[in-house]
Amino acid sequence: MSDYWSPQGRHPSSAVLHRPAPTGAVSYPGGPFLRSQLRQGSSLVPAPHALHLQSTLDTLTSLWAQDQITVEKSPNYFVDPVVPERVYKLNTSMKLLLILRDPVRRTISDYLQIMDNRIKRRKVVIPFETLVLNQETLEINQSYSAVKRSVYVRHLARWMQFFPLQQIHIVDGENLVLQPWQEMAKVEDFLGLEHQITEDKFTYKPEHGFYCYTLGEREQCLAESKGRKHPVIDSFVLKKLKDFFRNFNEKLFMRIGRRFDWN
Repeated sequence: MSDYWSPQGRHPSSAVLHRPAPTGAVSYPGGPFLRSQLRQGSSLVPAPHALHLQSTLDTLTSLWAQDQITVEKSPNYFVDPVVPERVYKLNTSMKLLLILRDPVRRTISDYLQIMDNRIKRRKVVIPFETLVLNQETLEINQSYSAVKRSVYVRHLARWMQFFPLQQIHIVDGENLVLQPWQEMAKVEDFLGLEHQITEDKFTYKPEHGFYCYTLGEREQCLAESKGRKHPVIDSFVLKKLKDFFRNFNEKLFMRIGRRFDWN
């Protein structure tokens, strides 16, 4: 359940962690950063690449030969309707990491990701307002993929059909940007890991708007493609988005027993 960790990064995101005897995790925005930090721990082994449980479980299962926690993540785990049951069949005690941030920002970031790909392929760029609004009713276009992916409570409900909330740790995507060491300490606690990812190892990069992590003499930062600058969105459209997501957000807060300041 994970995408990008940056001030403008997409959230949510997905990652999977497990032991052979077993422990696991799934996340949804901030995934690349979260995975890179977790792999610094001596008891963690990263999967070689995003394995995408939607298509195969064989590679992930083969990683259980090691008596360590294995970390795996993908942007699509959280929203793909077939994945929760597949993960459950793979390992019922899997621990899941879910990174969430303001769904309005996430919708815009998702749009930017798609449009960036269109630009690279020299395709026509469609204005955000045209996609996110029904042009006849001027209401939110609920069939637009970026909007559907940002209705978190619907996707979480599918996961909670198989996994109790005690096996799901929700990372505050906003705070992961502002104070990443705080969120990583909570993740370490959730996974039963020694605290190794501390504040003194982070350095803020104002030119990028996010922190880099230092391990020994090596500094690890997100790729230049992360943290895309958001365009100016029409205030009418922003209000429509906030109004649309408000009820869904409240349902999410009730389900998880926790609130985020997304208004």
